[in-house]
Amino acid sequence: MALRSRSSRLTICSPSDGWSQLKASDSDDEKKGVYLTDEEELEVGGGSKSLVHFLFSWPDSKKQSSVTLVEVKGVTGPYTAEQSGTFGAVLALDCKGCEPTAWYPSADFDVRSVKGTLFEGADLSSGEWTEYDEAQKDAELANLSVMELRHDFKVHSAKK
Repeated sequence: MALRSRSSRLTICSPSDGWSQLKASDSDDEKKGVYLTDEEELEVGGGSKSLVHFLFSWPDSKKQSSVTLVEVKGVTGPYTAEQSGTFGAVLALDCKGCEPTAWYPSADFDVRSVKGTLFEGADLSSGEWTEYDEAQKDAELANLSVMELRHDFKVHSAKK
């Protein structure tokens, strides 16, 4: 998943949770209000030792679908001030039997100013956030903001 925003003088740390909407890979079934977090791990049944972050079955289906939040080296990472106005991959979702159609940011992001001040629990759920960095001596540079936060899903295939 990629983020885009108009942001100034800050880095949005990679999200570890958020609300999503999922669509079945083989039908028009949708699941809304899905909370995804990397703090909860579930074991996939059927003798598999795989761990996922969200596990469910679609109505009228016996097959399980799952979502796992993963980091992809060289692809995902924090959204930096230099990326402002462009999309940057911050999170990867490994989906089996489903695909994401929407994502809604949580109220629990970590944001770091270029001066290094960490703002924990920044609420980006409205798509906008502002703060003042008291560690910054220059008052004009101390104003931090995230505006027009948007997301996009891009398919990334791992090289085998």
